[in-house]
Amino acid sequence: MPDKSLLKFSKETVKSVLKSGASALGHYSYFSRWQKSLDDTSNSVVDKQPWLTFPVIDLLNKKINASSKVFEYGGGGSTLFFLERAGEIVTVEHDKDWFVKLDELVTGDKRNRWKGNFIAPEPGLDSASPDPSNPADYASSDDLFKKSTFKQYAKKIDEYNDNYFDVVLVDGRSRPSCMAHSLPKIKPGGWLVIDNSDRDYYFTHLADKLSQQFNVIYNKTAPCPYLNFFSQTTVLQKNEI
Repeated sequence: MPDKSLLKFSKETVKSVLKSGASALGHYSYFSRWQKSLDDTSNSVVDKQPWLTFPVIDLLNKKINASSKVFEYGGGGSTLFFLERAGEIVTVEHDKDWFVKLDELVTGDKRNRWKGNFIAPEPGLDSASPDPSNPADYASSDDLFKKSTFKQYAKKIDEYNDNYFDVVLVDGRSRPSCMAHSLPKIKPGGWLVIDNSDRDYYFTHLADKLSQQFNVIYNKTAPCPYLNFFSQTTVLQKNEI
C-alpha cells in the first residue's frame, strides 16, 4: 500500500501546481524533510527552524549571515534559527507564557545578540468598527482580540532608524499594521517576509506601496514543516536606491 504521507503530499502538490504554477519536482525535493517534521519528536523549537515554507527557509539560510540585522513579529523556532546565523535579532511577542519559554531558551552569548520584547495587546480600539485589513486600525482577525489594539506591538520597530534591518519577518498579530511600520525600516536590498500570505486581506491597503517599493522574490504555495497541508509564504525585496 502506498505511503499515506506520500499520497497526502502528492495531493497537496497537485493543488499547489494548479494554484500558483509551482514546480511539482521542486516540491518533491522537500518530501523527506516534510515527512520528518511530522514526527512527534519534531517541532519548530526543537529543530530551531522557522515555521515557514521550506523554499523560504532555504532562501533565508542563504540570505542571513553574521552581519545581518533581523526583526521578527512573532517569536519561536524562527528566533532560534536567526540566532544561529544573524548578528542582531529583535523579537516582538504578544503571548506572555510563550515569551517566557522563549526567553529561557536563549542562553549564553546569544543573549547579547537578542532583544526580546513582550508586548501584550491593549484593551480598547482605535476604530468603532475595526478592520483587520486596515493598518491604521491595529486590529486582529482573531476573535480573542476583537476588543484589543496591537498598536504598541506593531510600532516597536519605529524605535529603529530607517533602512536598518536586512530582514523583517511578519508572522505575528495585526500583520497589515506590522507590515506598514516595517516598510521604511528595511534596507534597500533587504527582505520583507510575510507568512500565510494567501490571506489576501493582508495586502488590501498596502498593495500599491509594496508594488512601488519591492520586488517579489518568492510567492508560492509550498510544503511547510509541521503541517499536513501546504502553505504560502511571500518574500519581497526592497528596491535599491
